[in-house]
Amino acid sequence: MPVTPRERVLTTLNRQRPDRAPIDYWAEPCVTERLLRDLHLPDRDALLDQFQVDVRALTAIEPPLRDLPGGIKENFWGERWQQVNVLGTGEWFHVAGALAQAETLADLEQFPWPTPDVFDYSSLKEQVRKSRGYARRYGFGDNFERPSLVRGKEQFYCDLTLRPEMAHYLIDKFTTFYCEDLTRALEATDGQIDIVLLLADLGTQQGLMFSKEMLDTFFTPYAAKLFAIAKQAGVKSMLHSCGSVRAYIPELIQAGVDILNPIQVGAKGMVPAELKGEFGQSLCFHGGVDIQRTLPRGTPAEVRAEVRTRVGELGYDGGYILCSTHNLQNDASTQNIVAMYDVDARNG
Repeated sequence: MPVTPRERVLTTLNRQRPDRAPIDYWAEPCVTERLLRDLHLPDRDALLDQFQVDVRALTAIEPPLRDLPGGIKENFWGERWQQVNVLGTGEWFHVAGALAQAETLADLEQFPWPTPDVFDYSSLKEQVRKSRGYARRYGFGDNFERPSLVRGKEQFYCDLTLRPEMAHYLIDKFTTFYCEDLTRALEATDGQIDIVLLLADLGTQQGLMFSKEMLDTFFTPYAAKLFAIAKQAGVKSMLHSCGSVRAYIPELIQAGVDILNPIQVGAKGMVPAELKGEFGQSLCFHGGVDIQRTLPRGTPAEVRAEVRTRVGELGYDGGYILCSTHNLQNDASTQNIVAMYDVDARNG
């Protein structure tokens, strides 16, 4: 019988060699809209089918953004965005969040903290039905970077050192929310989730953004709570962290990370073959096709060559899901994106 996309992904996650490298699709909305126009496709599902993407994202329905003065949008957490023109299209960038002016723990305690009651999980059963045969990824949880966006990065980073009680309070609020969110999503889908996603950018181009000691205190103990819920349910835990995180990968594995994304190959030390050799017995890798150089500046032939290289380096015995090293941006041409999804290229 033919292999289903889900079987292909599960084989890969068990670090066994599938029939071909599975693939995922992460892109900015403006890129998806452009691809639909250029490829004359009716909707996102048709695009995923054309690219033979093996993973489908399940999402609870979030409350709509609120409009604030000055064209600012705010979500249920108090994250705020303002639109800026970038590369010929409007992109939304973070501005100071709702807790930027908080000065004490009491100020944080008085904030109207959301609970997962703000989410509508009723559509998940239909999403499960539509994604039958595909690997299912749930969540957009973030218990470390999102607090910094609501608080303000400068204030949050100062909290980590000068006001640790405030940092712990914030991180715990987000962790509690996303642990309950995952629990409710598992109930709503009858446990039919294969991967849960947590986001936390821990690296820069040159190294870790924080000391190991700081991450040991403020990140991994909290992330491990979410990963423990996933493990108990038989769900694989995926961490998205941009930048050079190689020095902290052993701690991430110990905390429960099963899949590391996005393998930012342009960052220091993030050498795919070396990562595979050092951590391939414990981790599945996700990403690896460079959005900083190859996709925006290369030719379709160079993109195909990089895809073949990544599959050869990271997926020779399983343990690799092909994807870009972050959301596809508007500077990647349609031709290069199509080349990335060339079946012959990812067959190695």
